[in-house]
Amino acid sequence: MPHKNGRRVELPRRTVRMILEGDYEGVELVCRLDFSLERYFDFRRMFELGAKGDEATIDVCRRFGDDILTEWNLAVEGKDLPANAEGFLQLPLDLTLLIMGKWIGAMELPAAPLARPSPHGRAPRQRSRSSS
Repeated sequence: MPHKNGRRVELPRRTVRMILEGDYEGVELVCRLDFSLERYFDFRRMFELGAKGDEATIDVCRRFGDDILTEWNLAVEGKDLPANAEGFLQLPLDLTLLIMGKWIGAMELPAAPLARPSPHGRAPRQRSRSSS
């Protein structure tokens, strides 16, 4: 259905930049946030079940590498690791779970405040009604 003015609105391409800490401090990744709800639940289900090494888990990891991961700064033995399924499947299990967990967390955060904040951080004053 066209918009009132006859234009269609193109959905924006949304990404999240994640910077890891701890054992993987300095690792930076960019992942897509715009994809189907069905794909989101596939990833969430895999993350909640944990990596079991079965074909379904490997398939979800391949799809994450090819469809969600867009760039990173990882290398192995001096060679850049491609930011795709091939590279993602070469990561240690703990790093794979860390990346997917942070990405799921980014998916669940609201992109913007749900309501406009009140001035000065307080609720707006309400006028009192006087009964006569």
